[in-house]
Order: sequence, then C-alpha cells, then structure tokens
Amino acid sequence: MRRGDAVTPGALAHIARKIYVDGPWATRQLQHWRPYVCPFDLVAEEVPEGSFVLDVGCGGGLLLGALASMGRIQGGMGFDFSADGIRVAKAMVKALPAGCNLQFEYLSALDRWPEGPFSVVTLIDVMHHVPVASQQHVFRTAARVLKPGGRLIYKEIALRPRWRAYANTLHDLLLARQWVHYLPLSKIFDWAREEGLVLVRSYTANRLWYGHQFAVFDRPSG
Repeated sequence: MRRGDAVTPGALAHIARKIYVDGPWATRQLQHWRPYVCPFDLVAEEVPEGSFVLDVGCGGGLLLGALASMGRIQGGMGFDFSADGIRVAKAMVKALPAGCNLQFEYLSALDRWPEGPFSVVTLIDVMHHVPVASQQHVFRTAARVLKPGGRLIYKEIALRPRWRAYANTLHDLLLARQWVHYLPLSKIFDWAREEGLVLVRSYTANRLWYGHQFAVFDRPSG
C-alpha cells in the first residue's frame, strides 16, 4: 500500500497478512481479521502524517504496524497487558520496511507510562477494560503525555443501540474474558475539557454487528 492510497478495512487486512508472519497462530489470525471488526481505517485517517504515536492498549500492534507500513508516521510506541499481544507485536516489527521506528512494551494502563510528550495518543477500546474508579486517571494520563499541538484519538464500543452493545459485551467475554465497563461519551467530553483539550469531532460507526463511537481532541499549541 502506497502513501496517499485510501485506507480501507481490506487494505489493512492485506497489510496484516504481510507483517504478521511469526508468533502465536491464534493471535496472528486475530490481527488478520480485526480490521473488519474494528474501524482502524477511520482511526488511521485521524492520525496526522509524520506523527510519533503512543498507542495505549495496543494489543498485537496492528494500528502502529499498519501506519508504519503505509509511511504515515515517523514512529511510535505501544504497550499492552497481553503478553501474547506484545510478543506478536515485537515479532511483527521484524517484517516491517527498514527504518520503521516502533517499540512495544508489556505494561498495564495503570502502570507508569512511557515518557512523552507524544504528537498523537490513541485510546482504542481501552477504557471499557479499565476499572471504573481508574478510568479518569487513565484518560488524564493520556492527555498529559500529549504535546502542545498534539491529538488524542478516543475510540470505544458504543452503548447504543442496545443490541450492538450486547454483541460487544459478548465479544469481550468470549475473547478477552473480561466484563465491559461502559463509559458514557459525555464523561470523556468533561474530562477532556478539564485537561484543556478541544473537541475536533465525534461520530459513530458500525462494523458487522458492532457499534463504535469516536471522539477526536486536539491540544492547543498556544
């Protein structure tokens, strides 16, 4: 895929098949099919070219691997509490073009984060795994490692319609073996304002039977 080409689920799935060639089979297969379930193509379009990205809860590193493969980012760091995910992400880096600057660490969102500041921070399907009492702390930390002029991209499973929310809940119970802690988007808007972030846009998107909600924030450079 060349820089400037349209980012589509099929294009991302094609990239995933090329770069995930080592590591646990089941985890690699998840990367191959995940672009059709999670709208990474929409996330990728929100990342300004040339950014250095921190991907919180990066899983197997698909977002950063795809962005690096497309030449859209300068580099990035990802961390996750899944040992298999980080193992696959580190193996994936070896299949990327020379010069791709990606690093991955085995960390929880409640641990000490990598040092910033970063030009982009992504929170993709992270918050519903965080205990309710710690959700604001995690969002605040994401905001505070963002440099002036930077962007925070927040994507979560949607609460409405209810049948899509039930599908998301079942998905996480089966695959992640975790209960979903739903968080209203209105709280994210409030926390973002407290941290001096400006809402650029928010929207919803559906993939298969799953619902997704987005909020994109910028930190003013002045």
